[in-house]
Amino acid sequence: MPRLTAILLFSLLLSLSIQARTFYNSEGKSIEAELITVEGNLATLKLKNGRITRVAVSKFSNSDQAHIKEWWQENKNKITARDVRLTIRQKNHFTKKPETKIIKNKGRIKTSESEFNYLCKLDNYSAKTVNGIKAIFNIHKRVSKRDKNGSSREVKIVTNSMQLDLLQSKGSLKFASEGEKCSSLSDTANNQSLRETIIGMEMTLYADGKEILTQCHPENFSRFLEEQEARNEKKEIANEIREDNKDIADGKRNSSGQGRKYDEDVARDKRKRAAADAVAQRKADEQAARDKNKEKFNNRQR
Repeated sequence: MPRLTAILLFSLLLSLSIQARTFYNSEGKSIEAELITVEGNLATLKLKNGRITRVAVSKFSNSDQAHIKEWWQENKNKITARDVRLTIRQKNHFTKKPETKIIKNKGRIKTSESEFNYLCKLDNYSAKTVNGIKAIFNIHKRVSKRDKNGSSREVKIVTNSMQLDLLQSKGSLKFASEGEKCSSLSDTANNQSLRETIIGMEMTLYADGKEILTQCHPENFSRFLEEQEARNEKKEIANEIREDNKDIADGKRNSSGQGRKYDEDVARDKRKRAAADAVAQRKADEQAARDKNKEKFNNRQR
């Protein structure tokens, strides 16, 4: 096997999740280690102290030699995040060009519509040929609205998926997500507006029912989502503090909390719990969407 292939196989060290095993040699001596890969007659092991060592397969006991052979047959064609590189770029174009209508003595209406999608390239640096790779896109779209009833803003997660072509060894694939349309409306005549914006995308690749990698565009989008959750939590706390300060200013209670009625205390506790539950529910909904996509894919594989 060429030296380059050996290096690529060795890179499985950081990506395969393998339980430690006690290996024995022909003399009965033992060592606890994780089997990383096998190349020819050499097995690569990761010891408990993190050190990497390579041992001739013939040095192991007969049962361990059988285990190594079986492990290699199961894992030799599996691809991991260390074997590939995924590049993503966003593309957009107008499906309805910006248009402005003037309504005499009332105002004007501006409208437009754009379509966004993601162009992807998957490079395979390994000697493995992989079939049946599935790509799942979770596109986060922010929808801001304003009308006579007030304003609102929410983030919708739009999911689509696709089956990729055969990924050849040392080859590459190009593919793209389905287009997602975003509308824009500014209506001063009727005092209403709508703005849809793509704020980011999270894509997961699967092979043989197992996750290969998850990557976002932009790259810092995952961190953005975490920071957004933290900001929401801080905002809820700040709202509670403002309500407490308002109660003090209105004379409903003093700074130590004395004088507050029982029902006010209960109501405030309910608001705090509701705020915490809302944050937890947002996280649970996002995780449920991911789990649902994984379950659908696994069912198709069966």
